[in-house]
This record gives sequence, C-alpha cells and structure tokens, in this order.
Amino acid sequence: MSRTILTSHKGLPLAGVVAAVLLSAAGFGNDDDATKRVLVLNSYHSGFVWTRNITEGIRSILDETGEAPEVYVEYMDTKRYAPETVYPTLGDLYRRKYAEQHFDVIITSDDNALFFLLERRKDLFPGVPVVFCGINNPDDFRIVSQPDITGVAEDCDVRGTIEIARRLQPGLARFFVVSDITPTGRSHIEHLRQIEPEYEGSLEFVELAELSQSELVEALSRIPDDSAVLLLSFYRDRTGKAFSVEEGVSLVAGSSERPVYSMWDAMMGAGALGGIVTSGRAQGEAAGRMAIAVLRGVDADDIPVVRQSPNVAMFDYAVMRRFGIA
Repeated sequence: MSRTILTSHKGLPLAGVVAAVLLSAAGFGNDDDATKRVLVLNSYHSGFVWTRNITEGIRSILDETGEAPEVYVEYMDTKRYAPETVYPTLGDLYRRKYAEQHFDVIITSDDNALFFLLERRKDLFPGVPVVFCGINNPDDFRIVSQPDITGVAEDCDVRGTIEIARRLQPGLARFFVVSDITPTGRSHIEHLRQIEPEYEGSLEFVELAELSQSELVEALSRIPDDSAVLLLSFYRDRTGKAFSVEEGVSLVAGSSERPVYSMWDAMMGAGALGGIVTSGRAQGEAAGRMAIAVLRGVDADDIPVVRQSPNVAMFDYAVMRRFGIA
C-alpha cells in the first residue's frame, strides 16, 4: 500500500567546530597513500528500518566528500537476539576478523553497539575514536568516562507527542502505553514514568508492558473511545518471540480501534498515526559529519555532543483520514 507521509523538519544544528572543519578542510590529510577506514557498528539487523535509515544517512555524508573512506558495516542483531547471548560470540568474531585491520573512526548506532564496544574497546580497537548516534543518555558515566568519543543523542519526544495527541483528539482521557521486554523498551517506559506526574488529574496512563502477543492483542481490543495508544516498543514479547518493526506496528494498530502514536520514523507506514518522531536518517547524517571531522584531524573530544535530537513532526495521511483527523 502506498502512503502519504506528512512531515515538518526543524533541521539539526551541528556543533560549530564540526561545521567549521567540514567547510575549511580540503581533505583527510597530507598522506595521499593512506586509505581512511571507517567501521559502522549497528546494534540491530540490516532489515530493521531504523538501522537502515541510519546507515544510509551515514553513507550519504561519507560519500558526498568526494574522498569517500573505505567503510565496513557490521550488524549485531540484538533486537532479535538477547545481547547476553550474542555478545561473547561477536566479541570473538570481531577480534579475529579485524586483528590486522586499523580503523580511523568507529561509528556506533544505538545503545547496545556503543556499550558493547566501550566494554571491549581496549581489547578490540584500542585508540580508535568513537562517534555514536541513537543514544538515549549521552551523560551515562560509561560514555563520559571514556576518552576520544562524541556523538548525537536520540531524545524521543514523549511530551511533544502527548501534547499533539491532545490537540488532535480533544477529550482524550487516557493513553494505553505499549512497551516490550527489550532494554530499549524498558528505558523508554522509565522515561515516560518521569513525565506522567505532569498530567496527574488530566490524563491517565495505562501500561501494557512486557506482555505476550496474545495478551497485548486482547488488551488493545478493549480500550475505550476516549483513549489512544502510545507505542514505545514491541520487538520482543514476554515469551521471547521477535517482531520486525512492520510486524510490531501492524499488530498494535490492527488490534486497536483508536489511533496509535509513535515517536520513530521507522514505525511510519504500517498503521501508526505518527507524532513527533526521531529521524534515523538525520541521526546518521549528524554522526557522518562528526566522523568526517575526525578523519580530517579534529579530536573527538573537541566535538561537542549534539544533544538536540533531530526530531520531525510526521503523520500518515491514510491513518488521519481513517480517524477523521483534519
């Protein structure tokens, strides 16, 4: 099914030092014989829309320099498989695979790849600068205690999405919040819980967290008319069953007679109405610009972390029509 997606893009302010380097530097250095190498370490699999968008964003920036470095891409697949199951095998694989390879910068996407790398950095890739994207808390001690690292935060706009839902649905009384057993899902629902007190007495939040597929379908089929669904994450249910982005969104949207709001562009096109979403491609583009700055001689520590996540207002027109939203 073809869909019309309506967006409003605020743009991403980049740190001044990054922009200055990109504008002024003529190349990657004076050693014309040295090939620059970049490793992109993705937390999830290549078919995951969010990861694909990030990777495309990174490549678009690295390619546009006219001096494209050699890029290696790895997918850790930790959305479908528990990190504790695959980390030991991946650590051994990368140690053997890249034992004789030197990288000039490593770009990580999402929390699992970054923290996997930081725990094994001295062993696997000693001294290599790191640029992250898709990170929920850039002030985590595990990040700020490390040298030669920078990146862009992923700050899902829960409050902005709640507010726009209230404007689109006057009389909205409660949100049914869908979250799963993944570390990302648990992190997002904790973030929501910090915001909930702001709406005490005016808006109720009912958590549908860490349920099985059948339990979730049953719960969503019974929500009242003055409600909406806030989809945080549904990639792995309580039984361990894995779902693609499209499968998870389609399951939630298909089980509910009320609008489903989401905060990631990867969830668009499968039945979600939308919201103030985080753009995977914009995350990748921001990380790509930082990586270029590192390749051109800027220390990663001298590049400020971009804390204003590149969020976009995005809505699926077909879903708007379904619910009579102007």
